[in-house]
Amino acid sequence: MEILNEKHIDLTGKVDAFFRWYYDTKYAYSTIEVYEREIECLSIFVESFAEWFEKTIEETDEKEKVIELFAEYVANLDSKAKHFVTPPNNLTGGEYEKEENLYIELLNAVMYRVIERGGAKNGPRRGLAFAQNFSLDAKIPMMYAPDRDNTDLLSMYNSYQKLNSDEDFTCYINYFQTDYKEECREVPFSQVSEIVNSIDVITAESEDERIFLIREGIAELEKQTTRK
Repeated sequence: MEILNEKHIDLTGKVDAFFRWYYDTKYAYSTIEVYEREIECLSIFVESFAEWFEKTIEETDEKEKVIELFAEYVANLDSKAKHFVTPPNNLTGGEYEKEENLYIELLNAVMYRVIERGGAKNGPRRGLAFAQNFSLDAKIPMMYAPDRDNTDLLSMYNSYQKLNSDEDFTCYINYFQTDYKEECREVPFSQVSEIVNSIDVITAESEDERIFLIREGIAELEKQTTRK
């Protein structure tokens, strides 16, 4: 479902919007004191979850192992944090759907933080791994992948292509190099695909050279693209 995805380019803005939506969904009639307490707890949890995943994905990229380690991570959480990822028992109908939506959007918020925390060199790559491990929308990390400092764009592109998705979507060129994120240059993913596919493996003597040429192509694409 990915609540509020279209309203924010800035990853921090996405996470902040999630916190507000989460509170309005679960604690709509509570006091400001409850709001502040719950949002602080949720913020700490999102940060610690993102940090845990960063460490885990650098140790193993096997999905079954990651999910096994995630179960261990949840089991060791304190009761306050555990309730964010463990829905109450015996829920049915609308209440079950609401809790399921809360959980999915929580995972999306953690994915945003993983992307943001990792910067151009690690964020999109780890974000894509997070999406694949937790069955989220893989387009989201790919939106932030076309960056001149992202040396993993080629491998990310190849991994994304295996999902057999032909859908075009907006990407943000050099997002991590832009101070005011909402003015980031936008291009269709299809244009990024053209750059990647235009670098012939025969003319490029090595994968490192191919990566270099792709980064040069992204830099040129930014020059050709006007800001929002």
